Amino acid sequence: MKKYFLLLIIPLLVLAGTFCEKHNDDPVIVKDIDLSGNQQQMVSNDNEFSLELFRKINENESDNNVFISPLSVSMALGMTWNGAEGTTREALSGLLGFGDLDYEDVNLYYNKLISQLPEVDSRVKLSIANSIWCRQGFEVEKHFTDLSREYFLAQITNLDFNDPSSVGKINNWVADHTHNRIDKIINQIDADAVMFLINAIYFKGTWKYSFDASNTANHTFYLSGGKTSSVPTMDQEAEFPLFTGEQYRALSLPYGAGNFVMTVVLPDEGIDINSLIARLNQQEWRKIIAVADKTAGKVHVQLPKFKFSWEKTLNEVLKSMGAGIAFDPVMASFTGINTEGNLYISRVKHKSFIEVNEEGTEAAAVTSVQVNLTSAGSSPQFIVNRPFVFIIMEKSSGAVLFAGKVLNPVEE
Repeated sequence: MKKYFLLLIIPLLVLAGTFCEKHNDDPVIVKDIDLSGNQQQMVSNDNEFSLELFRKINENESDNNVFISPLSVSMALGMTWNGAEGTTREALSGLLGFGDLDYEDVNLYYNKLISQLPEVDSRVKLSIANSIWCRQGFEVEKHFTDLSREYFLAQITNLDFNDPSSVGKINNWVADHTHNRIDKIINQIDADAVMFLINAIYFKGTWKYSFDASNTANHTFYLSGGKTSSVPTMDQEAEFPLFTGEQYRALSLPYGAGNFVMTVVLPDEGIDINSLIARLNQQEWRKIIAVADKTAGKVHVQLPKFKFSWEKTLNEVLKSMGAGIAFDPVMASFTGINTEGNLYISRVKHKSFIEVNEEGTEAAAVTSVQVNLTSAGSSPQFIVNRPFVFIIMEKSSGAVLFAGKVLNPVEE
């Protein structure tokens, strides 16, 4: 079964108002998030990053389920950004949409999300946690740790990375902060690894209008390539905002009091899901969410139950989005973490879990940014591991005597 869903746990969804009446009399506490002008612009930029990340990932996952938390990726990279300098900082700023914002603007934005998003709706459980794990004996700049603690509320721990139990300690933190939905993010610690910056997000929301389990039945699901499958499908009729776009329709399903919603984007019959994702940009997304707080009409909804996990190393995706310098052992600059430099991002790993059923949705995501120390210091690297050209010349005259190309060094 092929299902594609993007969880945008970012303020644009939080801004969706309560568009249906309460389904019961349980006491509910709803708090809006008050954003400054700069922070509203960062929301927009965050959404643009989120959609581009989703599109880029899907390009290589056209035949697979995809599930990511762009906020988790953004937050883990945002912590790392605090230690970047020069062109590395500029590249990460461009990737994350920070523009020319300073430390205070960026860090206050993330702090507001961390502290206020979990308080938006008392009926929805949302937790955001950050941690930084440092190799014992590796010196970290106080300014970097102060920013991480004050704004990201990060737990900072020094560990003996040579001790095999360190892997378990990091993974136990991940499991604790995702309610055991994700039990590990690393399998081992590389000899050159000096730091892991980790974000964990956990979400559990009950539908504002729950699906009656007695109405769930197997229905035909049309897979790509003309095949079909029989899948358990939930069924209900209630008032939901419905948007009709070009070659698709979008439905908003609220959780709790209605501030959190799941937006399901369904391509029209005959429209390939991957082609739809390829054009799901910021402009298209704004059209969809514009109806989220408008008066809804009754809609008969059938939605498959689903549950799956997903994981991917995001290095190549983030490089293609403009952050390549941060992964370059020679060019990267993270002197804000350690003044000696020689640091680079060696791996960004993302893992996620989601389950959607009659009651609601449970989801978790973890992003780990691994920072390594370059094994050869700052010396340039020249590794001839592909076809090459060679030239033999005489220096005083500049005369070229021989020139050649080698495609296969072992061919005589």
